[in-house]
Amino acid sequence: MKTKVILLVIFVVTSLSAFGQQSKAPSQKDGAQSQTVMISVLQDSIVKLQAQNRDMQKQLADLEKEVQLYREDVRHSIDDYNNKMSLWMTVLGFIIAVFGIIIPYFMNKNNERLVEKMIEDARTQAERAETALNKIQPQVITATEQAERAETALNKIQPQVITATEQAQKSEDALNTIEQKIETVKEQAQLAQNLANETMASIFFTRGLNESDYNQAIRFFSLAIKHRPDFAAAYTSRAYKKKFLNDFKGAIKDFTEAIQLQPDYSKAYKGRAECYKKLAEEEKDPQKKAEYANNVKDDELKNNSLNKEG
Repeated sequence: MKTKVILLVIFVVTSLSAFGQQSKAPSQKDGAQSQTVMISVLQDSIVKLQAQNRDMQKQLADLEKEVQLYREDVRHSIDDYNNKMSLWMTVLGFIIAVFGIIIPYFMNKNNERLVEKMIEDARTQAERAETALNKIQPQVITATEQAERAETALNKIQPQVITATEQAQKSEDALNTIEQKIETVKEQAQLAQNLANETMASIFFTRGLNESDYNQAIRFFSLAIKHRPDFAAAYTSRAYKKKFLNDFKGAIKDFTEAIQLQPDYSKAYKGRAECYKKLAEEEKDPQKKAEYANNVKDDELKNNSLNKEG
């Protein structure tokens, strides 16, 4: 605080000096009045600073007293702690000495009795084990003899076991051979069945082509399809017979089946286009009529395209 007061005084004096040198216009009287006012203000500031300094010195003295009291309390606490520790260390040393002398004595006594008891128990168990061994020894001898007899019998039947194993292997090989032959027979039977179906389908298909009665021809073509479900020509021929009987929707169904089985079958596209044309002519609903007409155009374009490629 003293340093602050001195610096403040130097600053004010310096300011007054500079003010006095730079101010030429004001009169001497005004300068004197200004200096008087400044000095008064400076004196008030010094008085206030001195009062603050005294208050701070008082607070510092009070703080030093409190610190001194705290130091005394800490010193007393440390002394008290050291005294208690000394007492406890003495008691602990006494306890350790007592346990180090008395407990080992009693432990040695107990250990001697314990060891004697363990030795006695071991003797008793050894005697019991010997008695039990004497009892089971004949049984062990009998079991050994039986094991030797079983080994002798095993050696006798071992060649028979080997022979049986070889026979089982031969039987398994023979069974595998039979199964292979059965599989071959099944394949041949399936081929024969397929050939028979092909033959029957061809026979019924030919009869359908030669039949002048449309209904009877449809029956023969149906039998051909039954024996051979992937017979596209039979579906197409049956469709034409239905078309001649004015069953245009039934014919379209057969033509569509033939096209699914054989997508490049131009005859089926041509026949289906003719059926759609007939349905378009008979249809009164404009929307369905237009739909049939579009189908006719699509099938005719497909038929023309296939004929050009062919």
